[in-house]
Amino acid sequence: MLTFVILLLIMLSNDVEVNPGPLGGFFSIFHLNIRSMRNKVDYVENISNEADVICLTETHLDENIKNEDILIEGYNRDPYRKDRNSSGGGIIIYISKFIQAKPRPDLDFDNEALWLEITFPSNKLLLCVVYRQPSNNNTFWDKFHESIENAMSYTPNVVITGDVNVDFLTDHSHKIFDIMRLNGLKNVINEPTRFCATRQSLLDPILVSDSCDVYDSHVIRRSCV
Repeated sequence: MLTFVILLLIMLSNDVEVNPGPLGGFFSIFHLNIRSMRNKVDYVENISNEADVICLTETHLDENIKNEDILIEGYNRDPYRKDRNSSGGGIIIYISKFIQAKPRPDLDFDNEALWLEITFPSNKLLLCVVYRQPSNNNTFWDKFHESIENAMSYTPNVVITGDVNVDFLTDHSHKIFDIMRLNGLKNVINEPTRFCATRQSLLDPILVSDSCDVYDSHVIRRSCV
């Protein structure tokens, strides 16, 4: 099955009033492990519930797919993306036209990790979307940790989402939990995000720093497309 994760954030009360965004008071992030973006633009548009930010992993895009081929109405005409190839991997971020954002390549630590800086009237948020291949070793986690530390030296408001290929339901001794503890991050997704005949797993967390107030977060289970 595909993975559907949506997160609603209240940043700070003074931001909510002056910058309500498309959801009328909440800044929202939607993550989907799409397993090929090709021919699924309408599908994503229908299920994303007009989130302020749409994050997709395993896009399976390459240079043959242009931005104009995958536009979503109401979002930036040039989504932020990192492609691998048509057979696997890749990430893409769509930003609502109401949101001011810019890439932060100085924080990127992997070919399939993408940081954005999102600006509110009196605050900034750093958002990271990452797809980790299962074969990536400890070097990945060391770079991941360093990247988070650098992000938090800029702003305490940090959100990280994507597919890290660590099962948060069973792999409790994994290095990522030390990274979270050392940086004051919590995972707000507490239910499975992957389903198969014999096993359920949580591979797609949403990690949020203590300074971000979470209003709601949940998983939407749907059948494959």
